[in-house]
Amino acid sequence: MIILIVFVILIITLIIIVVFKLTKKTPKVNIAGFLDQVKIFGNFSNPENIPNDPRSVCLPYQSQTRNKQILDTLTPLTSQCVDVTMLPAIKQQRTCLSGTCITFDGTQINQGDTEIFYDDCQLPSCDYTVGNISIAFSPLNSTNLCLSQITNLVPGPNNLPLPSPTLSPCDKNDINQQLKIRRFNPTTLAANANGQYATIEFNNGTCLFQESGVVTVDTCKNTKDPYWLLIPGEDQQYISQLNNTNHPDIGKKVNFPSFVLKNSPDVISFDGPTVYGANPVTKPIANAAPQNSNTQILDYLLFEIKSTTFGFPYYQWT
Repeated sequence: MIILIVFVILIITLIIIVVFKLTKKTPKVNIAGFLDQVKIFGNFSNPENIPNDPRSVCLPYQSQTRNKQILDTLTPLTSQCVDVTMLPAIKQQRTCLSGTCITFDGTQINQGDTEIFYDDCQLPSCDYTVGNISIAFSPLNSTNLCLSQITNLVPGPNNLPLPSPTLSPCDKNDINQQLKIRRFNPTTLAANANGQYATIEFNNGTCLFQESGVVTVDTCKNTKDPYWLLIPGEDQQYISQLNNTNHPDIGKKVNFPSFVLKNSPDVISFDGPTVYGANPVTKPIANAAPQNSNTQILDYLLFEIKSTTFGFPYYQWT
């Protein structure tokens, strides 16, 4: 008898639930009001160039934002390509056609008002990567030193002065330390992002060279003509002058210590401080596999080089 009563109660409960769901009304949604709000954000004319404005063409800027207040203060670069430190932008205008419009910076403007802004545009990518070069690099060291295009005069052959890059605490945002590194396939000399041959150029148009064991800077002769050899290893990397080394193992992943012992490459390291003139200077040098020669390329996108946290070595093999 009890079982029958429980069964009846369950049946009645189920009937009540079903009837309640069938009779419950779905509230009406104010679609018209929602669409009115959406129209606020899309009621502009198509973007167009600003008459007689030299910035209404696609130009590169040394910036990571297209914020108008920032780009208006910057001088466009003369580069015909963009690297990872640049952003292409074109200055445009558009008109609010009706009602209230919301600009890119969140400002409300009225019908007939014009917004001036910077829009995205396309420029070709540059044929180089951007990075710093740290000498005697250690991933555990928060004060690694990097090459800077600011030069010191150091003693060269016959004690004659040579302009040599200074060494400064690594900072990827320091434009003086940002290097353009073009890499080439060692067999074909074609551009190759993972090639072992390279040219190394500073932002001011000077390039890295070597003269009688001193690392120097001078006007770039031909950025398509490799001058340096990048020697990857398991824990260390070397940068050697290309003209001073035999490279029978190039193109293969060689055993690093064996390669150095076999070829005795003149690799970038540093020496100092050396007193020249009134001031002691620490000069980059190129000698056969000396100490302090673990020379790491710190890629702009891969390394945060104002902290003690570092990623994997940048070097790769083709």
